[in-house]
Amino acid sequence: KDSSTTTPVRMVADTLSSGFNGLLAKGKNSLNSLIDIHIAFQVGRSAFCADISKMYNNIRIEEEHWCLQRVVWHKNADYKEELEEYVLVCLMYGMTNSGNTAETALRMAADADTERKLGKKAVRESYVDDQAQAAESLAEAKRAAKEVREIGESIGMPQKCVSFAGEKPHPLATKDGESCSAAGYRWFTEKDRIGLGAGEMSFNKAVRGAKAPMEKRITSGNDVTNELVPKKITKKFLAGRINELSDLIQRSGPLITEWKLMFQTVDKFAWDAKIDDSFRPEIIAAMKQMADLREVTWPRCIIPEDAKEPLDISLVACSDGAVGCSGAGIWARVKKRDGSHHVQLMLGRSELSKETVPRNELLGTAIAINLAGRVQRVTGFRLVALVTDSE
Repeated sequence: KDSSTTTPVRMVADTLSSGFNGLLAKGKNSLNSLIDIHIAFQVGRSAFCADISKMYNNIRIEEEHWCLQRVVWHKNADYKEELEEYVLVCLMYGMTNSGNTAETALRMAADADTERKLGKKAVRESYVDDQAQAAESLAEAKRAAKEVREIGESIGMPQKCVSFAGEKPHPLATKDGESCSAAGYRWFTEKDRIGLGAGEMSFNKAVRGAKAPMEKRITSGNDVTNELVPKKITKKFLAGRINELSDLIQRSGPLITEWKLMFQTVDKFAWDAKIDDSFRPEIIAAMKQMADLREVTWPRCIIPEDAKEPLDISLVACSDGAVGCSGAGIWARVKKRDGSHHVQLMLGRSELSKETVPRNELLGTAIAINLAGRVQRVTGFRLVALVTDSE
């Protein structure tokens, strides 16, 4: 895992090809929604992000099941060498039940703890080994992080590191000294700002999931030139560039929708066939936007410093439809001391559609209502307005 600062190399069990995953009972998916986690992460003037060290490997397998995790091994991959036998005695990456099992163990420990209420809440709202949690103050954030650590340590799950809003990220959590991962996004802790989790743009081929940087590094849209972009642009190449920019809460929704609409215009070409050069200027312009978007950040917290009532937050939903797409967004509104309002986007979503514009406008309204209900469920905020131009 190239993005990991402490364990870039880890043991993975290929249980899919062996058929072992087909025998395992995955159970009900109890993992929290990353979207819900990011909604809640915006509500609080402080926050922390913690990580458990080697969470899966800290769950031991009952000895009676060791026979199911036997591994035979030839030294140096030479079949002439003596055959050696090993047993994996813990949960492994690649096993279909690992996430549910590890998270359930941590939740059981939290539920059994009657004193650490802040830690229990953080564990309940975590995503496997990642806790991204907002708090009313730095003191509360530090107390919650301490309780999370103590709950984990009680069952042999040590906390690897924790980073706080307003402070530099923990050295074990950062590669650039400025940001750490927060459930798929980059969190610039000292400035308390969020950005997309995509790494530096590279047109090199991925090797074991990682791409080497370009010889001429791409740090902004100005670095994306006609000479640098491959001469043969295919749908596969274009789709890969779009999908690199994961944005669950869709802060960049309008841009990503624009690129997807552009992708539809080249749909007539085969997956690995060269896209006609007449589309090249438009594609390169999109690549420039993709490079620039990697450096865009926004405030994590929706509550301004001069809020009159920090937790008196209302929601405004806006939607629209156009040719080929529909979209909606949910904005948080907070009254400031001077009587004006601070408004900040919390969650967005867009969809492509081949319906008429009026139907797309209606679809946009449906998306807005769905998003508003989700934000209300997570935060408890009230919806005060639904704005749409649908007739």
